[in-house]
Amino acid sequence: MYTRFRLELDMGVRALEHCQANPADTPRYQEFVGSLTKAIAEGRAYASQFGDGRDTARASVAERKQLREVVNSQLRTIARIGRAIAEEVPTLGAYFRGLDTRGSHAAMIAQARGYAAKVTELQDRYTAFGFGPEALAAFTATVDRFEESVNQTHAARRAHIGARAEMTRIASTIMTSVEGLDAINRIRFRDDVEKLQAWNSARNVAWPNGRKQKGGEQAA
Repeated sequence: MYTRFRLELDMGVRALEHCQANPADTPRYQEFVGSLTKAIAEGRAYASQFGDGRDTARASVAERKQLREVVNSQLRTIARIGRAIAEEVPTLGAYFRGLDTRGSHAAMIAQARGYAAKVTELQDRYTAFGFGPEALAAFTATVDRFEESVNQTHAARRAHIGARAEMTRIASTIMTSVEGLDAINRIRFRDDVEKLQAWNSARNVAWPNGRKQKGGEQAA
């Protein structure tokens, strides 16, 4: 989808440059040029958002996976100590036997927050097992980074999906505007072969494989 949009956007840029070099006072001509100019500006912005969102989401996958593994490991440590403490505080046994490291990211974060609160409540007992305030702070910081990574990924995906929808709309505007300009320019340049050929070249979408689409344009 991105490649197709870039080809259509590039065509729109060429068509706009041709129109700017060969202005006309025709009202509809100015209207089509205005809509094309706006669509190109929006298209460049959303193309960047589309790519950035995709790249950010992909880049965060490895970090998120690594952080989840660290949180999992620390949760197991906290649960293991908790079960040992349960020998003295029997009510803790069931709580720490409920550890689930296979749930969703949101479920794991919620569970980690709950475990951190329980460690804080039993800090003296945990410190006696070697899991002191510094270890708890490190665990909390890791959970924070993990949550931030998850949120960043979700935001990047939303931006990517949102840009995709806008790019579809913008591509339609570009093609419609160029079709309108084509109707006008074919009349304007009917006696000027050189300018007509230049316009035809500008409005042609350089689809791969050189196959033809309806209207004589190349298609993928």
